[in-house]
Amino acid sequence: MRVMKYLVRVQCAVRHPLTKRAGLGCAIAAGISVARWWLGYEASVVIGFLSGLAGVAGADLILSDRDTLARRWATMKHMAGDYGRVAIVVASLLAVMALAMSHRQTPDAPLVQDMQSWVEVLGLLGVALVPPIRYVLGAVPSLVSMLAQYCLGLTGYAIALWGIGAVGDETLQWVAASPGEAAALAATAVICRWILQASAFSFPFASAGIAQGGNAAESMASARLARAPLPQTPRDSHYTAAHEAGHALVFAALGGLPADMKVVVNAQAAEGDPLGFVTALSSKHRLHEKAFAEWYMLVFLAGRIGEEVIHGESTLGSGYDHQRWLSIARQYLACHYRGMYYPAPETRWEHEHNDAQLIALQAEQTALVRTLFEMNMEVFKALTDTLIAQREMSRDDLSPLLSRVWLPEEFPLPLGPFDRFGRDVDDV
Repeated sequence: MRVMKYLVRVQCAVRHPLTKRAGLGCAIAAGISVARWWLGYEASVVIGFLSGLAGVAGADLILSDRDTLARRWATMKHMAGDYGRVAIVVASLLAVMALAMSHRQTPDAPLVQDMQSWVEVLGLLGVALVPPIRYVLGAVPSLVSMLAQYCLGLTGYAIALWGIGAVGDETLQWVAASPGEAAALAATAVICRWILQASAFSFPFASAGIAQGGNAAESMASARLARAPLPQTPRDSHYTAAHEAGHALVFAALGGLPADMKVVVNAQAAEGDPLGFVTALSSKHRLHEKAFAEWYMLVFLAGRIGEEVIHGESTLGSGYDHQRWLSIARQYLACHYRGMYYPAPETRWEHEHNDAQLIALQAEQTALVRTLFEMNMEVFKALTDTLIAQREMSRDDLSPLLSRVWLPEEFPLPLGPFDRFGRDVDDV
């Protein structure tokens, strides 16, 4: 049994997308290395590093599905159209890097040789590690900016190695012959750097001048590109329609709909923006009854359940809904509607008791929402199909369908009982 579990884990690891990309990337990088050896190109750390990047990019390109490639192609076209200057700067940096590496020399002095060796190892390590660390810490706004940092770092790395080989011996001889002048020059360089930093901090036009350079322009372009709207895939649209239709179905308990009520499935959205939405029920009141809170929690649960009812599974698009549900549930339970609940738990037992209360409340409400879907499956499917076809439904589109909804006996009515659907709810 233990061997079988181990084999299952190994099989899952082998089938993992990251493992597939790593294996294929290594194979591509090895193929590039063999081709480079066969063509007679000199092996170097930089070329090996670039071969590794090419392997990773090629593996990702081969293993990505058609929808992912379409989104990337749209992003590339957007960047080519709006950020051509950035592309020119990056191409120029790559040309400078290639030129510097092709003219790299080995110095004669042992001390300078050691310096070049240390710069080659530690410099490449810094170029490889610093950009992803800055990206994780939030100092780099996007992956595109991180790639730009790689480009800049590799260019500076190549120039440094070329400079050490070209003038390292002469510089060492001059420093040995004139140590006082060398020290004065080093001190002058440090002071001038401090003056430039102080000037850039003090005067606004210094920042404006820097913004015209490649690094700042790349960062600004990357930040705009990261927010560029991309089209939804058909799969995303179908899941989004089921999700938003699930929210809308619970609005039948209002007994009517606000005039500005609408349900939308966006045709395109930037990363981080919603793929769809239902307009929230606005209210002039700051306090709401127990039934309103119970109904509002059901609204946030219904989106994920709508996905599961139509597609048999749910996506990760319900994270924000769950956060909102937790916020309302904690306020609701703090009023002791379901027995003891600790607003500020201190002991482990109090934390566990609160968690049990939240789990029980969510299980009860999830079962109630599923009952609502089971009683109104035809209406829910009609809502979903209409959203897929139209992408937007107003109150006039929603009311005929929601008027056919049957509510479970225990379902909360946030605005009180009603005889028929269609009452005025604009003044909540």
